[in-house]
Amino acid sequence: MKHTGLESQMRDYLSLMGIQPSSDQCALLAYHIELVLEVNKRVNLTRITDPIDAVRRHTGDSLSVLEDVQCSPDGVMLDLGTGAGFPGIPLAIFEDRPVVLLDSVGKKIRELGLIVSALGLNARVSTVAGRAEALARSRPRSFAVVAARAVSELPALVELASPLLVADGRLLCLKGSPSLDEISRANIVAIRVGMKLEYQRGFAMPEQVGHRTVLCYRKTGASSVPLPRREGMAQHAPLA
Repeated sequence: MKHTGLESQMRDYLSLMGIQPSSDQCALLAYHIELVLEVNKRVNLTRITDPIDAVRRHTGDSLSVLEDVQCSPDGVMLDLGTGAGFPGIPLAIFEDRPVVLLDSVGKKIRELGLIVSALGLNARVSTVAGRAEALARSRPRSFAVVAARAVSELPALVELASPLLVADGRLLCLKGSPSLDEISRANIVAIRVGMKLEYQRGFAMPEQVGHRTVLCYRKTGASSVPLPRREGMAQHAPLA
């Protein structure tokens, strides 16, 4: 593993969040940032190019749902729309559960596979190129947790997660400040697809990074709508 000067900044920032990583965890988290920014020179993985900013806005943001994941049922976690591996890779560094990183952009997933390998996480972390609807057809009811960070609006996320989740599985949505209308529409969709909003919590990230909201939905029963629908319909023709 390369040495990186990011480790002390990583440790300090996570400490402000109440997270105390081990030396190995801190090194892996910092190395993930280093690898992403190197790949980003040839493949667009993130608009954030400053390493310290990436620690705060990517790694810190990802780990803001660590406790939510730890309180979720045991089983495989899916990172829906993973991009550069956030939140899936930071969470995998702290959690023993298997993690699947899903993104529809094939070149991102190819690079992400190399990053996972460089981090030595192949045994627990796998990558899949494709859409959530296709994964729900090939691996229905396979995931205990679906994590989604800055991917789609809440109504679409609730619909997409429903056929992927096991009974009592959790969808964890990490958002900025969703509107009351977005939350209300998501709750209507949740009723239709066998999901329920368990809780939502808002908080400010350290060092004025911004406000975040975590919304946790639980898979409570069967969907009254045949799922998954065709690719893209959750976003372009939402159920509410």
